[in-house]
Amino acid sequence: YKILKEKADKFGELLKPVIAKYEGRLTFLQLESIFAFYFNDREQIITLDDVKNSNMELFGKFHKEMLSQGIYLSPSGYEVGFLSTAHSDDDLEKTASIVTKSLEKVL
Repeated sequence: YKILKEKADKFGELLKPVIAKYEGRLTFLQLESIFAFYFNDREQIITLDDVKNSNMELFGKFHKEMLSQGIYLSPSGYEVGFLSTAHSDDDLEKTASIVTKSLEKVL
């Protein structure tokens, strides 16, 4: 669990600049190794209604863009992603880079 937490912390740190860039248009939530992207202007996602008020069309475009670059996320804006100890530092860096490129295209 210590290694997994370290990986999750690294992933969150790698994403900080791009998440800050799109503040007010994107909410990124992370709890340890669980993460999610919500296309809305909220600081937090607390209820199902918060999720429902996210732009699922933008999520779909983001998902498609990520997939086209080799990163498979859960296909629904109602789902979350998971990191594992199988993800290498290179995997995390590559994914963060592709998240950045995908968000630039979508937003």
